[in-house]
Amino acid sequence: MLDSQTLVDTFCATGYDTSYQYAIVDLWGNVLSPITVNEQNNQFNDDFVGIAGWHYDTPNFTVNDVWQPADWDPDGANTFTDVIGAASCGLPGWNPQTTFPRSPLLNIAVQDTPQLFFVGSTSTGSGVFIRADHQTWYTDHGACTQGGNPCQ
Repeated sequence: MLDSQTLVDTFCATGYDTSYQYAIVDLWGNVLSPITVNEQNNQFNDDFVGIAGWHYDTPNFTVNDVWQPADWDPDGANTFTDVIGAASCGLPGWNPQTTFPRSPLLNIAVQDTPQLFFVGSTSTGSGVFIRADHQTWYTDHGACTQGGNPCQ
């Protein structure tokens, strides 16, 4: 089981990085030692009419990361970090342009994708399946949901 723990928005130029920290926990909620984890994101859907220029706006584009135990956060909390981010940096051709995170956050969805996590293998989509999330890129932040609820 994978447990997301923290959401942090940071600013990069005219965009954002939304970070989620994950830990592997057992059935009783105990955090386990780092293990190889891989993610599979291979179906990006456009939510914004007229989207152009976003780095995920390419047919058959995939983002698949692998976290080896040495890649886990060095804070000793046995967590690893995944980032949902976008930055237009004022480049022409980005539609819509990204912005800094606002308060309250905007609800202009641009793209989304299912996200699957597996443990025990460095090959994307291989190993033991442990979690399914859904990631959405908005103009000013990224969001992770699981079963329609915010990731926890």
